[in-house]
Amino acid sequence: MRLFNLLLLAAMACAGAEDPEEILRQVKKNVSEQIAKSANYACTETLIRSYFRPITALSAACGPASPPPQRKQFARDQLRLDVAVSKDAELYSWHGENQFSSNRISDIVETGPISSGGFVGYLQNIFLGKGIEFTYTGTSSLNSKQLFNFDFVVSKEASAYTILVGTEYQVVPFHGSFGASGGNFELVTLKVVPDEIPFGSNMCSAETEIHYQLAPISGRDALIPESFQFTVDDDQHVDIVSRGQYQQCHEFRSESTLRFDYSDAESHSGVLPAGITERVPAGVTLHLALTTPVNNDNSYAGDPVDAVLLAPVKLPGASGEIPRGARVHGVITQFDSRLEPSEHFFLKIVFERITAANKSYTLLAVHKPSGKELDKITPLFGGIVPKPVMIKLNEGMMIIPGKRLDLDQRFKGEWRTVALASAAQVDTEAQKNN
Repeated sequence: MRLFNLLLLAAMACAGAEDPEEILRQVKKNVSEQIAKSANYACTETLIRSYFRPITALSAACGPASPPPQRKQFARDQLRLDVAVSKDAELYSWHGENQFSSNRISDIVETGPISSGGFVGYLQNIFLGKGIEFTYTGTSSLNSKQLFNFDFVVSKEASAYTILVGTEYQVVPFHGSFGASGGNFELVTLKVVPDEIPFGSNMCSAETEIHYQLAPISGRDALIPESFQFTVDDDQHVDIVSRGQYQQCHEFRSESTLRFDYSDAESHSGVLPAGITERVPAGVTLHLALTTPVNNDNSYAGDPVDAVLLAPVKLPGASGEIPRGARVHGVITQFDSRLEPSEHFFLKIVFERITAANKSYTLLAVHKPSGKELDKITPLFGGIVPKPVMIKLNEGMMIIPGKRLDLDQRFKGEWRTVALASAAQVDTEAQKNN
């Protein structure tokens, strides 16, 4: 029976090679079946973004420069997220939170270019949508594997591709190509390019390339991205290349939480999350020592960070206090390596929860700069710290000169609590000044 199945598959491949419509039908069928059976799993996404600009200044405008300018890298950042696939949707959280909401990925990662859709969004739109135009372009070889190749065009009416402009997402038409295995018609590569960039966006062009794999999850194969590259060019001729990989894919566990009813209004309401007994108001200073090491080799934005309280905290209007030694839990929300004017790091750690004995507190705390830190970074910028950098410093960013960053349990500092509304304003301002 096994030999018969292999011969049948080979015969189908030969027949498909003569009939592009049959090849496309098989690819669509496989994608549809994979989407139907591979829901309810989560993967860890590791993302590294590199930023390049022309060596010589160019006027701000879209369109290729002639001749193409030489470029140099001036910054790099690294992120780690968890992505869950459920109910034909992609849900995101910082790594290790085990809580997924229906927020878009841009609600989690608020600075720098970010994309989603590799798990189900593109596949549903391209292979299961109506009115998509396909053109067979022949065969090629990739890693000794034969591929059947197609181009496709998706009109604006049929498109689900959106680009964020300001606070609104706008639908745009797009085109691209894909390659499917000549042996089993499984999707292997996918390229997606938007045809229009909405007015008001500083983006000039974008391109997404995804490599797919069949990965075993809970005893069955699932079609998931293995790696991707997302490339963006803006009107300042800055190129941003995002390279990502997906690892540690697994079925949802009982401790994971999925939420499809999330709203910003709810997050800013007075209702405390389950298990939290009190909220720490704005204006409270926390003296902390890190218990989680943070370094540029192994740490990413999205990684959880723990600290210990070095001094008791008296809460306004409360009879008791949070004791010394209480555990404080947070997350890295930004981790950039900057090469200009000389090497330094931007690091932002936000603390969100305190646990002490049988009591828990919710809060939002950002780093509180000291005069000593300002003295250290002033020489970095030639004696005058630029206004955007001062804004970031006051918003909780740590700016650390040097080629390496290595914070261990000896690192101590102050964090100040802010109101949730103020935190939203801080993040908005940080995005504007990034």
